[in-house]
Amino acid sequence: LEVAVHCQNVPAPRLLGAAEQRGRVAEGPPEEVGGGKSSVRTGVKSLLAIPIAANGSVYALAFARAECYRDWPEDLIPSLRLAGEIFANALVRKKQEEALRASEERYRAFFELAAVGTGQASPDEGRFLRINEAHCRITGHTREELLAMKFSDITHPEDREKDLEKFRRLIRGEVANYTSEKRYLRKNGNSVWVQVDVSLVRDTQGQPLHTVAIVQDIDARKRAQQALAQSEDFNRRIIESSPDCMAILDLGGNLRYLNPRGQQLMEIDDFSIYRDSPWLNLWQGAGQQAADSAIQQARSGAAATFQASCPT
Repeated sequence: LEVAVHCQNVPAPRLLGAAEQRGRVAEGPPEEVGGGKSSVRTGVKSLLAIPIAANGSVYALAFARAECYRDWPEDLIPSLRLAGEIFANALVRKKQEEALRASEERYRAFFELAAVGTGQASPDEGRFLRINEAHCRITGHTREELLAMKFSDITHPEDREKDLEKFRRLIRGEVANYTSEKRYLRKNGNSVWVQVDVSLVRDTQGQPLHTVAIVQDIDARKRAQQALAQSEDFNRRIIESSPDCMAILDLGGNLRYLNPRGQQLMEIDDFSIYRDSPWLNLWQGAGQQAADSAIQQARSGAAATFQASCPT
């Protein structure tokens, strides 16, 4: 017996709950044959179609015979349906495996080719399980060296305990993810500032499987911030130790800071009373006008001076 087998995914409403379709394909003019005219053109004389549900999809399994007409006995249907279910489930598994392989390839490409460091670590000790090349460049270690280490091994001692506590909270399920700015110890002994964004991957049972980390080199930014802070501290020390009255105003002309010498000269015991108040309120008459003119020039980017008496 020559039997052609065809399996096709179709919209569920058309086949769900429907009985199998079977019988002879009529011969005659296309306008009389209707749905069977394509079968007539291909020489099919007998057709059995069985709806098969597999993994949420509905498939149509068709058996066709071309050499002669045939009646399909009832006791044959269960065996054919079982064969169809096996075939449909195998097709579903194949599609799932292909989708999984494609997903793994995309993740592997992202992981390996990312411009930032990426890594996976075990949930028990934080031992590196997987590392990309960018991560190696940041730390100065080879891939083989890092895979023999825990992330705490390359974390600066001053940052280690705080970083480990964040890691433990993640594993305990207290947080979904965390970000840490810390220092890595490079292979040459130097330190490098990094920002590490960490999340946890769990298995189907909800148990911790491994962590995933994105590592960015922020060393230049952190060192610039430190240099700025040092510069601001230096300038503040100069202002505070100056023998002259030195005030800092915002663009609205409000007093934001007055150094100790200025507070002494203006006989101000509690500067908090004057903070954020209009500086012009400290002047009167022509002195107030001169002070206002100086503020306007300063707003335009020019330097200005004035002389006036300040009543206290």
